Amino acid sequence: MKNKILKIGILIVLGLTLGFGVIWAQTKLNSTKKGETYMNDKQTKSGNIKVDDFINLIQNPLWVKDTRDSSFIPLYSFRFTYAERGLFEDAEGKPKIFTDYMFYNCKDQLEPTMIKDVKSRVKPGDTVFIEQVHFKNPKFKDNYPMPSSSLKLILIQ
Repeated sequence: MKNKILKIGILIVLGLTLGFGVIWAQTKLNSTKKGETYMNDKQTKSGNIKVDDFINLIQNPLWVKDTRDSSFIPLYSFRFTYAERGLFEDAEGKPKIFTDYMFYNCKDQLEPTMIKDVKSRVKPGDTVFIEQVHFKNPKFKDNYPMPSSSLKLILIQ
């Protein structure tokens, strides 16, 4: 009887260990970035960017350079965040510098209405985040979107 309980206990521990190992491996595999994200010129990545250059580049699709074969592929989807710094009034009516955030979930590029909204706000000192970037490379017959690197662009004059 004790041997049977011991064998069942060992099988349970072994099953749990294997289960957690598989979950860990899948999480690790999915979190590995398979691409490098670029603006439309296929050169601009994170860093400082002039306001005029940003306006020109954001009106066109973004690209990913697949690390598996170095080919450029249009994005499948991404999250666009615009962080606008400005002088606002707090709850008591006192002026304070705050950051106002705009979020958009996008396909390969911003929609025209989003571009118009961003263009009306854009100024030096604001920050743009392009995150949760995914792509599908037809050469590898990707069944699901692959993750790519994020961008952080700081707007300058």
